Amino acid sequence: MNFIHVEITAEPIEPGRTFTDKQTGMVRPAQPKQKAYLWSGGSYPIPFTVNVPASGPYRPGRYLMAGDVFKPGQYGLEFRAIKLELVALDEGVKQAGEKPKVAAVG
Repeated sequence: MNFIHVEITAEPIEPGRTFTDKQTGMVRPAQPKQKAYLWSGGSYPIPFTVNVPASGPYRPGRYLMAGDVFKPGQYGLEFRAIKLELVALDEGVKQAGEKPKVAAVG
């Protein structure tokens, strides 16, 4: 059985390009990006980039996708890359094995 996962390699981080804010006219840096590879069961991974989180770049390794990345769309599921968060594979498996926390109502 193949599971979808994301691999981050030790490739250099791509600095964010600058852009001009249309409202203020100020030149701002865009968020830096890291190369990532989506393994979805095929012979080769699908390359893409992820935004570097404010906490710092992802370490090389395997990750699970998290966040509110999928939503119903006109033609099925739509992927929202801007919402993508990555969770280290071992941490994600650990969390998946824990009993879900239920908020108290009242």
